[in-house]
Amino acid sequence: MASKSPGKLQPADFIEKLYKSNLQNEELLEILVKAMNVINRAIDNTKLSDDHLSLLVHLIAKASTCTAHRRTQEVLQLLNMLSDSSLITTRSIPLLVGVTCNNSRDHDFHCLLSDYITILQELYIRMPHLCTTPHVIGLVEFLKGQVNECDDCEDKNKMVDFVFELKNDIMKIAEERSKPKHVKKQDIEDQFAPPEDFRTMSVVPGQIDVLYAPNFLRRNKVNGTYLSLDHYLDVQFRLYREDCVSPLRDALMEFKQKDREIRSGKFRLESGLVYRNVSVVNQSTSIDSGEVFELQLDPNIVKR
Repeated sequence: MASKSPGKLQPADFIEKLYKSNLQNEELLEILVKAMNVINRAIDNTKLSDDHLSLLVHLIAKASTCTAHRRTQEVLQLLNMLSDSSLITTRSIPLLVGVTCNNSRDHDFHCLLSDYITILQELYIRMPHLCTTPHVIGLVEFLKGQVNECDDCEDKNKMVDFVFELKNDIMKIAEERSKPKHVKKQDIEDQFAPPEDFRTMSVVPGQIDVLYAPNFLRRNKVNGTYLSLDHYLDVQFRLYREDCVSPLRDALMEFKQKDREIRSGKFRLESGLVYRNVSVVNQSTSIDSGEVFELQLDPNIVKR
């Protein structure tokens, strides 16, 4: 059994002993996090052999797959340490190239390739913001090339698809992070005060409403919350009112345009109907309905 701490063991001996212990990922994670200082020294030790570095990558990959909820913070701690360590930034590609030329006695190239892919996958899933560094993107690109050339790999097609998808996902995050941050237009609209209390507005459109689009109209909020009940009522009232008025305005604009262009006066509207020979037969005022007009349509049109 591996001890819970490296004690006086040298980093190489500690790594080898831990590897041979074949611990489950949760117990392995606990030991690696406790021995973080030793792990960091081992990674930065240029005298540590490729064999032991490969074993260390395997141990970290295995530990990072721990899904126990109580160990989440420790996984994040391990991945955070690894993300800017030389095992990712400067030693990863030389290690992979070196192993292809001189296979480790305990850890072959295919396994090392898979271990790095596992680490990057866990890093992307748990801490995607750490995947957009040039070193990580470069490592993913290098792994993609290595997998493509690995003809004797049993799961080559699966690994190729996975690395390709991983790279695309990371690049999407990188592109999104590089975009300038803009305040949403709708959030800016919320700061504008209405020109009048919506309760004082006539439901029936007037001449200005029919001829011109409204100067003040805010979007319906699909995401987020309204600032107040009045904010909600104001937005909804103006939108519903515009839904009623805009077809009339569009039809009138189309009529005026076609009336100028077609001198015969005989045309159809795409956005409305034209009733000709209409006369006002009565006009009255009602307390409930306001001004009321009684119209008489052309009998020939009515028959149709």
